[in-house]
Amino acid sequence: MREKNLLFEHVLVWVDDLLIYARTIDEFLETIDLIYSQLEKYGLFLGMDKTCLYTKTAKWCGRVLTKDGVSYDSSKIQALIDMPVPTTAEALQQFLCAAGWMRSSLVDFARMCKLLQERLDKELAGTRRTKRVAGNISIELTPDEIVSFQHVKNLLQNAATLALPDPAGAICMYSDASDEGWIIILTQVKDWDNRTPVRDQHHDLLHCVSGTFHGASRNWSVIEKEGYPIVRACSELDYLLIRDKGFKMFTDHRNLIYIFAPGSEIKKHIRGKLLRWSLKLNEYNYEIEHIAGEDNVWADMFSRWAGEKPAETHTSSMKRWNTTMSHQLRPLVDM
Repeated sequence: MREKNLLFEHVLVWVDDLLIYARTIDEFLETIDLIYSQLEKYGLFLGMDKTCLYTKTAKWCGRVLTKDGVSYDSSKIQALIDMPVPTTAEALQQFLCAAGWMRSSLVDFARMCKLLQERLDKELAGTRRTKRVAGNISIELTPDEIVSFQHVKNLLQNAATLALPDPAGAICMYSDASDEGWIIILTQVKDWDNRTPVRDQHHDLLHCVSGTFHGASRNWSVIEKEGYPIVRACSELDYLLIRDKGFKMFTDHRNLIYIFAPGSEIKKHIRGKLLRWSLKLNEYNYEIEHIAGEDNVWADMFSRWAGEKPAETHTSSMKRWNTTMSHQLRPLVDM
């Protein structure tokens, strides 16, 4: 095991916190030996009172890591749930920042906290947005903002555990968009069965991404708003989506099936950002299918991972395209 291969393969570093991991005891001991050698080489010391060895569950940087996935420290979540209604911009800012740090496991987080974020932006407009400045600004949330505050707390209470990616599993992408915002959910099916409807497959949550439309994007057409989160997800989650097996994409907007079809299937009349986005997606290996809008409950899937059974869904595969992945990846622009 070479020293340069330790980082991200056997060691994660956050400031002065180290997380060392391995699949076997022998591999773990070898990693420990190399780490200790490097620490001694540079005159660094470990705080033994904060060191824990040979554990299968680790709390690290507010997260709880196990062989089954990644969740968040329940004590930190409870502290946010117990937080009273903010009376200063500083308190609101702290709440949104802390909750936002967990947003990858919170379905539809951006739209849930939209009112609160707009209120914070309004209060801090024209200021340096520092903690000291925010602490001097008193606020009184409106009834609608208080409801939004409680909704975010409910999201936190049902924060899902993020599964660990399995190279042998099937990754599914589900998208949803409205006039105000958008959401992408990535799930993983370890044992995909082509004979089983997608609704009956066992899905584990991999990641959530959500956001709101603002500025010029608020004036986009419906199809542009539906297509944007898909391209955004391919940009932010490429480390999950660039894989030999590709991924499965499901959308409730039928026209996207044709626009995001690969290669020669791209219609010549497509112009502007839709054309650029469709070309970018050709760099990925994926199948795209249609799911009826009234049956697309995947944007509300967190209820399943929180222990509640969602309404039954019915999917309808209108047409399927396969793509061939390109190894040359360009950065996303014009989004």
